[in-house]
Order: sequence, then C-alpha cells, then structure tokens
Amino acid sequence: MIRKSIPLIIILCVFTALLLSATFYKIEKSITSSTENKNINTDIPTKTSDVNNEIKPVSKSESSNKSVPTNTLANETQVVKEQKANSEIRKTDIDTSDYLSSLQCISYKLKQGETLTDIARKYESTCNLNSTIKMIKSINKIDDVNNINSQTIVNIPENALKRGTMYTVVAGDTWYKVASEYYPKYTTESVMKFLVYINNLPNNDLPLGEKIFLPAL
Repeated sequence: MIRKSIPLIIILCVFTALLLSATFYKIEKSITSSTENKNINTDIPTKTSDVNNEIKPVSKSESSNKSVPTNTLANETQVVKEQKANSEIRKTDIDTSDYLSSLQCISYKLKQGETLTDIARKYESTCNLNSTIKMIKSINKIDDVNNINSQTIVNIPENALKRGTMYTVVAGDTWYKVASEYYPKYTTESVMKFLVYINNLPNNDLPLGEKIFLPAL
C-alpha cells in the first residue's frame, strides 16, 4: 500500500514545486515591472525640466535690460551734441568794425615823403606789414594811399599792434584750425572772417611759412 502511494506523493511534490516556481516568477516579474515604471516616471520630469531650462523664453524685463546699453549710448550722444550746440551759442561773434572802432589810437603826422609802409615797419616785430597797413587804412578810412601827404594825420592803434601775436603758418594749418585754437571763446566763423580781413591775404590764402597777425582780444 505504501509503495503504491509513493509515486503519487512524488507527483504531488513536483506539481507543488512547479506551482511555487511559477508563483515566484510572477511576483518577481511584477516587482521588476513596477520598478522599471518608477524609473521611467522619474526620468521623464528630469528630461522635461532640462528642455524647459534650454528653451526658457526671454522675459520682457530681460529684453528691456539688454536694450539699455543702446539707449544709453544714444542718450549720451544726444547730450554731447546738445552741449556742443549750447557751447557754440554761448560764444561771442567778433565784429571787425566794432573791434577797430574800440581800439585806442595815437595821432601821428606823416613826415615829408613818408608812407604807410614806413610807419608799418616800426611795428614789424609784433605785427606784419599787411595787417598794420590794413588796420591804419580801415581806422582812418583811407581808400587810396596816394591821397596822403606830409600834412596827413593818421590814427595808429599802437597798443593793438604791439600786443598781438605773430604766428608762422605750418603744414596742416587752416583758418578754421587757427581760429578755433587761438580764439575758443568766440564763434569760429566770425573769427575766420576777422583774421582774413586783418591779415589782408589775397584769395583768403594761408601760405605755408606765412606770418599772420593774431590780435589780442
């Protein structure tokens, strides 16, 4: 009886072992699947976060901040232009007629045979001949030097002729450059006209090496 039941017991043991093995396999697979799902769920937000960080839109405030340097530069440029314009407005024009009429003069009676050129040579160390003659003619309203004689009395702006500066023209000089450098308080255009008139150079030329007279103002 016992011998007959042994095969049956063996079969039951094998069946039980197989059943347990299958059950453990299902449990293990379920656990593995659950773990993988958790890992997948964990990875997805990270990737999404990375994408969000990479494609982060530029806010209006950031865009505005980036444009500040350009606006600031434009504003500074405008301020400089306005300052230059205001500075030029504050400068004074030089009126040649007013300048000549304001000069203190000495009265001088020409000697026999004496000319304006002879008088001008007395001031040649501080003023060129052209400028001295031009100023004397303008102040005394002499149109033709042939009309003067030994009886003629002329007014000579002696102080102005002695206080001025003799300047030798160098390469690169222009009337504009000389006017702006030596008379910064006055408008450049009016100074240029003034100097051209006083120095009496033909065609408003400024020859290299020429000595021009710069009156003290």
